[in-house]
Formats: sequence, structure tokens, C-alpha cells
Amino acid sequence: MLIGDLINTAMNLVAFAFIGAMIWLFVRPLAPKDDHSKDTDDAA
Repeated sequence: MLIGDLINTAMNLVAFAFIGAMIWLFVRPLAPKDDHSKDTDDAA
């Protein structure tokens, strides 16, 4: 049953990597909310 254990381990890693990527995508844009200077064209 070694192949089944390897497949189970790979599926667990993929699932947790996907969950981590989704959390990172949702958390990442929340950090720099107060800095809008680079979004405008007339910024120095």
C-alpha cells in the first residue's frame, strides 16, 4: 500500500498548498490600504 500512501501524501500537500495560496491571496491586498500615492498619475 506504499503507492496509496504516496498519493495520499501528495494530495494532502496539494490541498494545504491550495488553502495556503487562497489565504495569502485574500490577506495580501489588505496590508497597504493607506498608500495610494503610486496609484495616481500626478504623484511625485
